[in-house]
Amino acid sequence: LRNITRGASTSSGTNTETPFYLVLPSGALSGGFSYTFTVRCSLSGSRGDSAILITSSISLTTNAAPLPGRFGVFPRDGVELTTLFALVAADWQDGVDGDDIDGGDLPLQYQFSLFSPSTPNSPLLLQSRSLLSYVYATLPGGDATDNLNVKLSLLVYDSLGASTSASTEAVVGHLNPLNLTNALLDTLTKPPSTLS
Repeated sequence: LRNITRGASTSSGTNTETPFYLVLPSGALSGGFSYTFTVRCSLSGSRGDSAILITSSISLTTNAAPLPGRFGVFPRDGVELTTLFALVAADWQDGVDGDDIDGGDLPLQYQFSLFSPSTPNSPLLLQSRSLLSYVYATLPGGDATDNLNVKLSLLVYDSLGASTSASTEAVVGHLNPLNLTNALLDTLTKPPSTLS
């Protein structure tokens, strides 16, 4: 935060302005709350007379991340590289009361990812930040040690960059090696999807 307040001091009969800055580390303030910052300045006379106390305050409300809605995948189970899954975000809102009446920081943007067994700590992007609240995708086979579950992730951003996350899972079975090869070849040679 810069230029929250400016203090004035007197030196050799000449008024000079000295800027005061308050700098807070990222994440120091919680989102969706109102804060009041007050500066108190004590001035003493040159003859040692009583101090004069001057105060100045400023209030602000921090941006809150989007309020959670729903995140689903349809169908809930299928086969790798064969079933076309729809990942859908619905009923997400922004604004102090979650009803967008107070304006909210719109539009919201949606980013969809998956975590594959080969990249458990790094999400694979299915759709980068977009106004579209859904994406169609085929998925890789799930982790055999986790009941063939594929973990899916959603990040919802407001126009100021604050985000809220959600996750869900789909059960994705594996193809046999021959069918997997054919599915890969089909994926690489078919024209781009026209789904929207």
